[in-house]
Amino acid sequence: MKEFIFLIRLSPAPLQEDQTQLLRQQWGKLTTRLRAEEKFVDGYIFSPGGFTVEGIDARTVTNAATNESGLQAAGCVMIHAESMEEALQIARECPPLNFGGTVEVRERQPQPQPSN
Repeated sequence: MKEFIFLIRLSPAPLQEDQTQLLRQQWGKLTTRLRAEEKFVDGYIFSPGGFTVEGIDARTVTNAATNESGLQAAGCVMIHAESMEEALQIARECPPLNFGGTVEVRERQPQPQPSN
């Protein structure tokens, strides 16, 4: 099985309390199912805000972690799936999509082995 990482992005505007509860309930249901199917590997929630470091020479630090759509990274999830198609099918079920978020899906590449 291959490993895939979902990078979850949401609006930096805080969700209302009932939305936060609903989001947590929906995540709980999805991760419970994925665990039962032995597809859930791990997941992380990021703290609000963040910084972006960029530039070849200057290494500019910006007090913002939003993309061009104004969404910020809110967390990541790692899953097992047979293919990118299966990973995308699971990604379509991610609860942040119900709140205007996005899910970027990336296949995790194996670590290169050092040559002796």
